Amino acid sequence: MHRLAFALLAVTPALAQIPGTLTPEVHPSLPIKTCATNRGCKTLNTKVVLDSNYRWHHVKGGYDPCVNNGVFNAATCQKADDCAANCEVEGVDYSSYGISTSGDALTLNLFNPTGGLASPRVYLLKEDEQTYYKFRMLNKEFTYDVDVSNLPCGTNGALYFSEMAADGEQNNKGNLAGAAYGTGYCDAQCPKQNFIGGKANFDFKYGACCQEMDIWEANSRASAFTPHPCSTRGLFKCSGADCGSGSDRQQGICDMDGCDYNPFRLGVKNFYGRGPEFTVDTTKKMTVVTQFITKNGLDRDELVEIRRLYVQNGVVVANAAANLTGMPNYDSISDAYCEKEVEVLGGSGTNELRGGSKVMGEAFERGMVLAMSLWWDTGSYMWWLDGKNPGDPESQRRGPCNTEVESTPAYIQANYQPSVVFSNIKLGDFGTTY
Repeated sequence: MHRLAFALLAVTPALAQIPGTLTPEVHPSLPIKTCATNRGCKTLNTKVVLDSNYRWHHVKGGYDPCVNNGVFNAATCQKADDCAANCEVEGVDYSSYGISTSGDALTLNLFNPTGGLASPRVYLLKEDEQTYYKFRMLNKEFTYDVDVSNLPCGTNGALYFSEMAADGEQNNKGNLAGAAYGTGYCDAQCPKQNFIGGKANFDFKYGACCQEMDIWEANSRASAFTPHPCSTRGLFKCSGADCGSGSDRQQGICDMDGCDYNPFRLGVKNFYGRGPEFTVDTTKKMTVVTQFITKNGLDRDELVEIRRLYVQNGVVVANAAANLTGMPNYDSISDAYCEKEVEVLGGSGTNELRGGSKVMGEAFERGMVLAMSLWWDTGSYMWWLDGKNPGDPESQRRGPCNTEVESTPAYIQANYQPSVVFSNIKLGDFGTTY
C-alpha cells in the first residue's frame, strides 16, 4: 500500500506453504460483474481469500509452530529451500478475522469479535478458487460502492491492485498452498514477506516488490488514489538498497511514495468529508469510478491518464480539480500531473524514473490482482493520508486530522470500532459500470 506502511498484524505471521488438514478453507463468496457496451453485465462467482501471513502455521503432521515471535523453528527450518516443505498452513474462520460477505458486499472490521486487532487483507479469487482473478484495465473502467462512514482519522480502508502471480507462486519450490491460501503477496513497498518464491525469508533479509495501483486509500476524512510503478515486472525479490527501506526509499526499484491525487492536499478542502457541506459526503455510501485512458483508445495500448468520477444520490460527480498556484485545473493522474506534483508539492520524483504511466499500463496489460484491506498505521499514524507530518509546515497538510492525537492507535481503539464495506464491484467498457 501507500508510503510508510507499518500496519500491525493481528497474529504472528504465518510461514506455512503446504495446505493443512485440520481446518477446512472455505472462501467467502464475493461476486463481481464484467460489463460490455453490446451485452450488458455478466456476473462472475468470485471469492475472497485471506492473506497467508495471517494464518496458523505448524510443523507438518504436528502442532508445534513453525515460528515463534518472528524466529523460525530451528528444528523444522534449517534451510531456506526446505523450510516451506516442513510447514503447513491452515484454513481459517473468516468471521474471527473481522471478515464477512453478504451478496456482493464485503465488510472488513479493524478488530476481531474478541476485541483484538484483525487488520484483515484479502484477495479476489477466480471461480476455480485456485487462482487469483487478473484485472486487465487498459481502456476500461473499474467501479465499486464503498461505505467509509465508520472509518475515523488514522484508519485506511484500502482497495488496490498488485502484480501478484495468478497462482500465488504455487509453482515455486515448497509452495503447494498457492492462491487458495493467499500466498505470493507483493507490492511497491517491497514488504519483508516470510516466504518469497517458496523459500523462507530468514532474518527478513529480502523484500517482495511489484507494481501497485492504489485505487482507493481512504477513511471518512480524506482519500487518495496513487500509482506506484516499479522498474521490474512481476514479483521481484529485492535486497539492500533495491528494497528502498529507511533512508533509501528513493533508491528502491519501486516508486514507493507514489504520485498521489488527494483533493485536500491539492487545495480543494470542501470536496470530500463528513456531512452535506462536502461535495462527496462520506457519511453516505458512494460509487467510485476509475477509468484507465490509453493513448489511442485501444485495449492493448499505452496508458496515459487515470481519471476519477463519483456517483452519489444518483448524481455523477466530477473529480475535484486542483486549486493550487502553479498547478491549475489538474483533475486526473498523468505523467504531466506527476511532474507538477514534484515541482509544486515536493513529491518524491521517482515516478518518472520508474517508468510512469507507461510501465503501470504494461502491468495492467499483464494483469493485476485485487486486494482489499483495513489497517491503522503504528509508525506514522497515517499522516501521509489524512493529516500532517509533525515536522512539516501547515502548507503540507494532506487532511484535517490531528495526527498526534485522534489518528493514534490508542485513540482509535478507545473510541471506535472501525469498519469498511466494499460492494457492487464491476469492470468494463467506459460508461457501462455506473
